[in-house]
Amino acid sequence: IEQHNQWIKTYLKQLSSVKADKTDVEDLAKSMNMKADKDEMDGLAKSMNTKADKDEIHELSNKVDQLSMESKSLKDTTKTHWNLPDPVSIFFGRENLIKSIHLKLQQNQAIALSEMGGVGKTQTAAKFVQIHKDEYQKIFWISAVSLKKSLNEILCAFGCKQLIPDEPSMETLTFIFLSKICEGSKKSLVLLDDVTEVTKDVTSFIRNVKEKINLLLTSQLKDWEDYGLFQIAVPCFHEQESIGFLQNELSSANQHEISILA
Repeated sequence: IEQHNQWIKTYLKQLSSVKADKTDVEDLAKSMNMKADKDEMDGLAKSMNTKADKDEIHELSNKVDQLSMESKSLKDTTKTHWNLPDPVSIFFGRENLIKSIHLKLQQNQAIALSEMGGVGKTQTAAKFVQIHKDEYQKIFWISAVSLKKSLNEILCAFGCKQLIPDEPSMETLTFIFLSKICEGSKKSLVLLDDVTEVTKDVTSFIRNVKEKINLLLTSQLKDWEDYGLFQIAVPCFHEQESIGFLQNELSSANQHEISILA
């Protein structure tokens, strides 16, 4: 559709340089018929009865722009995200870390961001989602402490409540989630945030989703390779990164004060 509309735009520029006759407008009408509806074609028919001037051609050009916007919006109707955090307003450095996460997910690797508390694992994951959100049809941000409850809420929110049995197992909830909501699509991403304990439910969920959809989790725990995940240690800020972060935070402080804080 984009290529077709671009061709029409080029043709319109040619028409705008001279007076277009009935045949010219008829040709344009046929081209736009691939996308235009009846009302739009009626508008073109009026132009076909008279000489088309530059104003009419300009109006048709605007119509092409409108159709292009409509076609783009149609592509986004399948995108539905759940419980995403607010955009990260303060984030400094770690571009290479974001790139590594992106690369591994593209290679169908499930990822665990690990290391001690307070180094910014959740913020890094949130920034990744903020940057790459449009690459996924569905993104689900789930707190690990309420994994089973969250899956139940997701199924209800996406119209699958009638499929949930009484006292469902984690395997059942995960199966419905994958088959009815994600539909086995690699364009789905689950972010499992702050795994503090490797419970039976957590291991069951990881085992069932890690090869079917994209999975990114954050945790202070280590040894995630044992569960088939690619582990990335999130480092503390280096001195220059700390200074840059504080400069963003403390714009009124001088360089010496910032160096002391860093």
